[in-house]
Amino acid sequence: MPEGALKIRRNYTAGAALSAAASGWDARASAPADAGSPGMRRNTSEATLCELRRREQSAMSKTDAPLQGSRAAVVEAVACRMLDHILGTDAALAAMRIALASNAATPAEGGGVSPAAAAPAVAAAVGGAGSSSSSLAEDEARLAKLGVPTTISSSVQGYILTIVRHLELPNSCIVAALIYVQRAVSGTRFSLSITNWQPCLLAAFVIAAKLSFDEPVWNEDFVRALRISNVQVCQISRWEADFLQLLQFNTNVTVAQYAACCFALQRSHEALHGQPCRFFTYLMALGSGADSAS
Repeated sequence: MPEGALKIRRNYTAGAALSAAASGWDARASAPADAGSPGMRRNTSEATLCELRRREQSAMSKTDAPLQGSRAAVVEAVACRMLDHILGTDAALAAMRIALASNAATPAEGGGVSPAAAAPAVAAAVGGAGSSSSSLAEDEARLAKLGVPTTISSSVQGYILTIVRHLELPNSCIVAALIYVQRAVSGTRFSLSITNWQPCLLAAFVIAAKLSFDEPVWNEDFVRALRISNVQVCQISRWEADFLQLLQFNTNVTVAQYAACCFALQRSHEALHGQPCRFFTYLMALGSGADSAS
């Protein structure tokens, strides 16, 4: 620990929620087949995700406008899909609309704007979907009924952006992390909630980052990126191990799965804004043939 740094306190609460979900998993039942067995799975995700990252970096070296300018759209759509799993579709869209209103109400420099005054901007942002101060109040009431803070969408988006910006992760890594989360909740042993989405999402990013880069990615990097003061590196490692159990160690991400996820993100963006975002089509095209190239 660096001199002068605060003592890191370990918080088991969120980790326990994630660990308990995997407690009934039988490692022997999902053990890989012997080498040469017809049932043996070959993990191709590392080469595929590395190729996707290389293609994205190559495109950025030519022009960073389409990639950097649309990062917010990817994060927003991923947050919407995460909230869909946590709250359900209607409540997720309500939370996203509240976040849009909050962003529209934030002035460039100082001052303050009420959500009611920001409603016209939100209505324009969602393609004239009828947003108003009354509908925003209904959205807030919907979340309050579920016992969910109105800032949940901003929290999810901010969490993702912090990880992505500090570790300079590509868009393909964000998509892969979502694929892992959706794979973890596809069974009956685990579901996302207000209390466990952070360790789940962090573990998904840890795995996706490690498979996207040629050089090592250490869990310490995530601690520094998030400036976590109550979680030790060993706890993140435990979350990663528990999450891998939820995935049954299946970290494969094919180009077809990547494209399908990008398409789903495009639909989420369209549901929120009332119009498609071409950037997701660009991501799908960028991944075309990445598995064979790798």
